[in-house]
Amino acid sequence: MPDKKNIIFCITGAGQFLEDACKFIKKLSEQGKYEITIAFSSAGYEVLCMYGLEKIKNYAGSVILEKDQGKSAPFCGRLSKNEYDFVVVAPATANTVSKIACGIADTLVTNIVAQAGKTNTPVFILPTDAEKFQETEIPASIDNKKCESCEYLKNCPCVEVCPNNAIFLTEKKKLRINLMLCNACRKCIFACNYGAVSFGKIVEIQCRDLDIENAGKLEKIEGITVIENLEEIKI
Repeated sequence: MPDKKNIIFCITGAGQFLEDACKFIKKLSEQGKYEITIAFSSAGYEVLCMYGLEKIKNYAGSVILEKDQGKSAPFCGRLSKNEYDFVVVAPATANTVSKIACGIADTLVTNIVAQAGKTNTPVFILPTDAEKFQETEIPASIDNKKCESCEYLKNCPCVEVCPNNAIFLTEKKKLRINLMLCNACRKCIFACNYGAVSFGKIVEIQCRDLDIENAGKLEKIEGITVIENLEEIKI
């Protein structure tokens, strides 16, 4: 059997395209032809947990977390040794895109892209903010127009079933979900008697012209290919 291709798959902090990215990683892993390293920005890993997609780590040969890399991101030295065949950044947030477009490399992911450029390692980037109007799915949320607060939490079944104590009452007597504690188990959705809790609600966002412009700048950078979906990657 020929040697496996080595891929670095970078995930930054966006819900948009996140599930697509996880499905793509799983598909590549199951083909058995690729050795996958997943590199998470700090925000990327937080968002992954909010969407309940942590199991994607099981499909990676290794997982690199930004919090473990300090300021110097020593992992990036592996690119200097030409250990990888290509890099994918998906989803790529507007913040990450703007830094790459300006040549800034002060995070794990932007360092990886910069080092890839220095070693002629191809980079594929899927930016989240490339078009003016887009639809995206949001994690768990509470519709306070439907929520009855169940006598201010005294009898709220959502609070009772939440394993992480992620649901709290604001000073204005509104229920909220602390997404830093939520792991998308969705027990609250089934427990709510009023249908006030949802997951994956689709909302329309309006991207800033500045972010769209930065996404366009990526196409002018040598070694970077901007994609609209992951299936465009031919490997």
